[in-house]
Amino acid sequence: SYSLRASGKETTSLRTHLSVQVTYHGHWQGYFEAVDGRGRVFEAARTDQKVHCELFCEYEDFLEIPLDRPSLDQYVRLGEAFIFRLRGPQGVMSGSFRIPSSYIRDFTNSLKDEST
Repeated sequence: SYSLRASGKETTSLRTHLSVQVTYHGHWQGYFEAVDGRGRVFEAARTDQKVHCELFCEYEDFLEIPLDRPSLDQYVRLGEAFIFRLRGPQGVMSGSFRIPSSYIRDFTNSLKDEST
C-alpha cells in the first residue's frame, strides 16, 4: 500500500514524500531505493519493519521516498501514472506499484488549497 504525504509549511520547507508499505515472504529484501519506468532512482528510507515468523517469515517494511514537487507536477501534466519498483541489495526487485495521475493530482491540489 502507499500514500502521498506532505510535512512542513507551504514555503520552501514543504516536503512531499511517498510512504510505502510492502509485505513479502522468505528472506529480508533490504529495499533502499525506488526505480520508476523511466529509470529514475529515488532514495528510500526504511521507517519501520515488522517480522512475523512461524514456519516461514513474513516481512512488512515501511519506507519513505522523498518526491519533489516538480516530479509530481510532471506526472499530473502528462497524465501518467507513477509506476515504480523497490530495489534492494544484489538487484532484488519488488513487484510494481502504480499510483494513478488522478491520485497525484488530487494530492497536489490539496496542497494548493491548504496554502490559500
